[in-house]
Order: sequence, then structure tokens, then C-alpha cells
Amino acid sequence: VRAVINGKKQIPLKLIEEMDVVAAEVYKSKEPIIYARSLLRATTKAVGSKVATNLVDEDREILRGFISLLGLIGQEATEKADLRGWQTLPGQAWMNVVQLPAGEHQIRMEYINGSGNVVFTETFDVQMGPDTELELLESIYSY
Repeated sequence: VRAVINGKKQIPLKLIEEMDVVAAEVYKSKEPIIYARSLLRATTKAVGSKVATNLVDEDREILRGFISLLGLIGQEATEKADLRGWQTLPGQAWMNVVQLPAGEHQIRMEYINGSGNVVFTETFDVQMGPDTELELLESIYSY
């Protein structure tokens, strides 16, 4: 990622955080707990269903079959995949600090792929006053 100021000066941005890598590592460290909880949940539901079925006398086969079927439906209906996601969380954060003189400036953010080609641009018009200490620009590219 780079910033092009007033169509001339190219300022490379510095990678400050790789949130995609951090998120993957956090998931990897929690993966055994996630699987253990899923297994415990499924086992508890299956045992509960089996106990409920066994409470009915063996000579009432239709009722036993019905309770068993309700148990299976209950297990399936209450087990859901964890589909939470955070689509707006960027994979990486890049930044740099640039001092600009007072006046109007055009800043173009350029996102560059591994081959060096610009794949996305976003342009900002920034007015720097004599007392402006900080003008923060935020640009997001989602591929």
C-alpha cells in the first residue's frame, strides 16, 4: 500500500498489524476447546435422548419409536454451526505519518498486488490549515 501525494510523491505505508494472522492463531489455540465442547454437547443430547426412550416400556414400541424420533429431531434442531464472522475486520493495517504544508492536497491511496500492479485506488482531498496538527485518512480495500 502506498500514498501518492499531489500526483507526484509516493509514500510507502508500513505494515503495523496482521489481524488475519492473529485471528487464525487465536482460532488455532482455541480449536481443541471448540471440538471438546461440541463433542460434549452431542454426547449429552444423545444420552438424554436414549434415556428418554428407555423410560418407556418395551411393549409400547410405537411410543418408544416416536420418542426416539423426537430425540433425533431435537438433536439436529438444536445443533447449529458457529457462523459468526467479522467481514469488516481488515486482514492487515498499514500506516505512515506525512507532514504536509498548509494548503489543499490530493492524496491517492494505491493498493498493490504481489506482481506490483495497482489493483485499487481511493482519492482524498485534504485541506491543511496553518493550525492543523493531524488529519487522519482511512482507506479500506476488500478483495
